[in-house]
Amino acid sequence: MAQPNLENVKKLIVISLLSSLFLGSCFIEEQGMDPIVPENIEIVSDFENEGQLYFDIGTREMVKTSSIYAWDLAFDCRPGHFNILLNSAKGMAVFNTRQTEFTKLFEERDYNWEFDHPRGDLEKTAIGEWGDFSFNNPQSYSEVYILHLGYDSDRRPLGYKKFKVHGFAGGKYIVQMADLNNDKNFTRFIDKNRSFNFSYLSLQDTGYVVEIEPPKETWDIVITPAPDSIYNLSPYDLELSKGLALSESILSNRFRHSVALDTLNRFENITYFDIDRVSFSPQINTIGNNWKVWNENTYTYEISRSNRFIIKDNEDSYYGIEFLSFEKPSINGSIFRFRLKHL
Repeated sequence: MAQPNLENVKKLIVISLLSSLFLGSCFIEEQGMDPIVPENIEIVSDFENEGQLYFDIGTREMVKTSSIYAWDLAFDCRPGHFNILLNSAKGMAVFNTRQTEFTKLFEERDYNWEFDHPRGDLEKTAIGEWGDFSFNNPQSYSEVYILHLGYDSDRRPLGYKKFKVHGFAGGKYIVQMADLNNDKNFTRFIDKNRSFNFSYLSLQDTGYVVEIEPPKETWDIVITPAPDSIYNLSPYDLELSKGLALSESILSNRFRHSVALDTLNRFENITYFDIDRVSFSPQINTIGNNWKVWNENTYTYEISRSNRFIIKDNEDSYYGIEFLSFEKPSINGSIFRFRLKHL
């Protein structure tokens, strides 16, 4: 019997290995293209008592709920950053008096109010640079701000406070608050806690720090009232200023999250391979109000049938989300339904 040629044997082995790799890769590709089964999620919101709902997409769980009336100011916890945010969920606004005498009496009137930027841009906060941030411990300009405290659940103004930032030292913000007539004058120290995006201060009574949002690595989106451009204004929305209204929105976590709007693919067809063809943004209101439209004929909100979203979380996982329905059984209550899938 003739002995097999050694070179032919080597060729057969190489061909066999390549065939195995090719077939295996086809199998993996086919496995990867299997339909991703979405999960339907329902969230019930209570505007007054549980107006801010923090949801973890990975575990499909509600991490925390907070009343929108439980806080007034949020202090940036990131190293080297010193932003102070207003509680936009209840329509807060601020006016910089450009004066430094804190005990000066101020009137209750309609000032030229400033609001935090709807996109959540920390370079465009209403309070802005309250001091010289080039120092490790910023040096305050000592300016007095008038705070409009927003609105209650019946859309009535909650009143006013005056506010001054004395500086930042020892890892703490130093702030002073009082009524416009100098009653309830107090100073508070607010720690930076790097486990959170912000530390929160309530101006009730003589002021106290309160935990509002969960640790920054434990949640992805928050359902909350938020200011945005006025469009399709409904009876449930509250006009804050010319061009700005307060309505229920979906905001993303600032910590290592980004969101893309997808208007081309059907939800069933969105896969991991679509993440390179969409543009991701760190803006917290990419979802915002873009999941709904106002129907002037039926006088109700309807779900946008053209907008779907892809969310990248802080662990670099990607999720597709599509909203299914939205109901308002009462002026302070809402029911959100959406479907979600891990790409």
